[in-house]
Amino acid sequence: MNKYVLTVAAFAMALCANAQQHAPLTAQDYERAERFLSFNTSPLVDRANVFTRWLPNGKLTYSVSTPNGTEFVLVDPVKKSRTVAFDAKKLAAAVKKLKVGDPRDEATSIGPVIDEASAKRIDG
Repeated sequence: MNKYVLTVAAFAMALCANAQQHAPLTAQDYERAERFLSFNTSPLVDRANVFTRWLPNGKLTYSVSTPNGTEFVLVDPVKKSRTVAFDAKKLAAAVKKLKVGDPRDEATSIGPVIDEASAKRIDG
């Protein structure tokens, strides 16, 4: 009787082990899985990437991705206030208006530039 039970148990274990084998993965499987990696899905999720920093004065600043770009926020836990630090589009427009160049020129906003190659890179 014991031999019969041991034989049946061994056969059952062999069947279970065989049932756990998976089909080999193909290149198509890896391509399909790659579509779900974070660098492909992050643009589809708003406010997913949040980066926080505590300031020495006890305030918290954080940046978060939004459909319109990155939003920078300042939080004061003492005053229980939350304010957007600045409008990124307005800041970008103001920076584009700055004139980079010779600091002796009164029309120059930012200077001096290290060399001509840097000036060309800044001017675009």
